[in-house]
Amino acid sequence: MSHGSADDLVDAFYRAHNARDAAAAAALYAADAVHREGSAGPERAGREALEAGLARFFAMMPDAHWDVRERIAATGSVVVVYTLTGHLGVDLGGQPTRGRPIRLDGVHVIDVTDGAISATRDFWSLDAFKRQARGEA
Repeated sequence: MSHGSADDLVDAFYRAHNARDAAAAAALYAADAVHREGSAGPERAGREALEAGLARFFAMMPDAHWDVRERIAATGSVVVVYTLTGHLGVDLGGQPTRGRPIRLDGVHVIDVTDGAISATRDFWSLDAFKRQARGEA
């Protein structure tokens, strides 16, 4: 199923993410698409797993918002530099983290094949996330 141009897909991807709509975001992916956190992080494959992973993320950060700062298009891929902001909606690691603000700079690499997202990779600093979750600068 084609969702349009790579630019259209990227626009729809961030609209769905900013609406915290896991089903709409997952629908933009090919049936066998994959998502990986960073270069060696966990990987999810298939729309159902992608939707479930996003739903868990949106529960953890219910006001998550991605601000797209820059896009670089290349044949078959779009690289997006973003800033993610929001507040933790849960306590993590047995610590009182609910309500803590999070601000992370990151990069998505979005691969597009036949009008659908075939893969995404998301690069951001786990150390920065942990510091902010602990309430440190």
